[in-house]
Amino acid sequence: MRAEQLRRDVEIVPKVVLDLEFSDLMMPNEIHSLVQQLMEVADHVLLCSKREMCITNSSLVDH
Repeated sequence: MRAEQLRRDVEIVPKVVLDLEFSDLMMPNEIHSLVQQLMEVADHVLLCSKREMCITNSSLVDH
């Protein structure tokens, strides 16, 4: 039953995608601040609702 629920969630769960292609332009303190903010989002939004978050850097993807 749990496996079925997980499969359904994968199909219908809203996804939050953050593209950090600009990360090389950020200062270390800005990156630290962003990480702290993302942790807050994960704690308060993602864990309290059915959402997925993906953090990516499109420069790592082969074009």
